[in-house]
Amino acid sequence: MLSILTFLFNLTVHLFHAKKKLLLTISLQLSVKDTMFSLSSAIKPGK
Repeated sequence: MLSILTFLFNLTVHLFHAKKKLLLTISLQLSVKDTMFSLSSAIKPGK
């Protein structure tokens, strides 16, 4: 019984960290996209 609980706990922690890492990666990609967009619109003439 105890080993099942330990397994579930470890699984939950692992999933939590994986989710956090995924969210961090997504937000990083979005901020990079925003920066690229700002740079390209700043470089383009006509504004």
